[in-house]
Amino acid sequence: MAEGNICERNTAGGMWQELGYVAIFRGNYSRNNPKSAQILIAEAGASEKFVPTIPGGSVYGNITEIHSADQSGIAFRVMTKAQRGNGPGGEYFVRNYSIHHNHIVHRIAGGKSGALGVGKQPIPDAFVRQQLPYGNNHFDANIYHVPVGTAKTGTYWTWGSMKPFEQFQADGHEAHGSVIEDGATWQDMTPPPVPPVPAVSGTATDPVLTGTTEPAAMILVYEGTKLIATACADDTGKWSAKLTGLSVGSHTLKVAAADPAKNVSGYSTVTAVTVSNGANVILFATQARSAETLRPDLKAIGLGKGWKGATALTKLVEKDGAPAIEFNKSGANVVWLDGFEFADGVIEFDAKGKSMPPQSSFVGIAFRVRDAVTYDAVYFRPFNFRADEAEKKSHAVQYVSEPEWPWQRLRKEKTGQYEKPITPAPDGDQWFHARIVIAKPTVTVYVNGANQASLEVKELADRKGGSVGLWCNGYGLIANLKIAPAK
Repeated sequence: MAEGNICERNTAGGMWQELGYVAIFRGNYSRNNPKSAQILIAEAGASEKFVPTIPGGSVYGNITEIHSADQSGIAFRVMTKAQRGNGPGGEYFVRNYSIHHNHIVHRIAGGKSGALGVGKQPIPDAFVRQQLPYGNNHFDANIYHVPVGTAKTGTYWTWGSMKPFEQFQADGHEAHGSVIEDGATWQDMTPPPVPPVPAVSGTATDPVLTGTTEPAAMILVYEGTKLIATACADDTGKWSAKLTGLSVGSHTLKVAAADPAKNVSGYSTVTAVTVSNGANVILFATQARSAETLRPDLKAIGLGKGWKGATALTKLVEKDGAPAIEFNKSGANVVWLDGFEFADGVIEFDAKGKSMPPQSSFVGIAFRVRDAVTYDAVYFRPFNFRADEAEKKSHAVQYVSEPEWPWQRLRKEKTGQYEKPITPAPDGDQWFHARIVIAKPTVTVYVNGANQASLEVKELADRKGGSVGLWCNGYGLIANLKIAPAK
């Protein structure tokens, strides 16, 4: 197991697993190590007689950087039996390995990932194909960052021979992988989402925190400013941290997550843990939100990092130099923060739609999000902001609680209660600012700094938590999202 390490600028090679049978590399940053791979699996197989169900190793959540042509990203090194011989469990072959959800960064138009030979000894294509594809080794869902103009023509992949990405896919890899032409400049500057509330288990003398976060993220558990425990998430994002050495009594803890580039999230919900000497005291946890204002990174939506939902339907644009997200697809499109938990507080954002044609632009925010169909939302109809008809103008801002209370049912059964006009009315073709105060069961909406609320309603769902996201039907833009959980 190698997790949470930084390996850089060594004289020959990066992180290796050699002559073993199962290895896991996760959450590491390996860069600019010359003459070999940044992460290398060498003769680390599962057994002499290949059995597809035997668990193999995995390499996920890592970042590797290639700075010269003699470097590789993530690779297998393959040898024949004659070259290495047998180990205690059989021949040393690379089998049952999954290489997934890594960033492989090519700073120059060179380097490779895949299956490597050894020194000057050629490895026949037929041998590579027999050992590796049939050995159930796969690359998938990795992101390759390459120099401009080389995504289609660059031969950064080797599987018996050097080849472009499409041929690497034809060999059975990267069905969900991608190549982006930003290798010269790409940097991971986006922290993981704030971890959701951890659960407490174990015993009153040996408590254990468990939770979820980004896959391969490093969990940091603090008591005040003291780091008391760490844990690395698996490839599903699950983590577990045993709390050792805590004195008898109550302890107030907080949890953050760090990625391989050492970007650190904000702190999670505070958790109070009581530790006893084992005599008639029950372990318990209480939760209370911190008052930190969060500014989620909208640039991460298109990268699929930290967000879920209709991310493929978004486009990254700018508002006054700040990142903004554009939607332009009919239907209720929602993207929400992955692993984020919000109860009460304030959500602010800038939004822009268009006044014409009618029914073409609905834009707002979702909260209490469970999934793509279960959420509450406040959204705006810019085409009605300054409508000539009073009835249409009264439909400028709307609250809904999906799926039980869509706008059609609210308009029919609770007419005029959950949609209102905005005074003074914004320009339907210009940016406007919205501030939504959520203090269950009341939701209050203010527009463009007005002291008078444009909408105040009682929530219709019994959900107390859930994530926060962007909501749009048709054309709309959102920027400067801020979330301030209640104390």
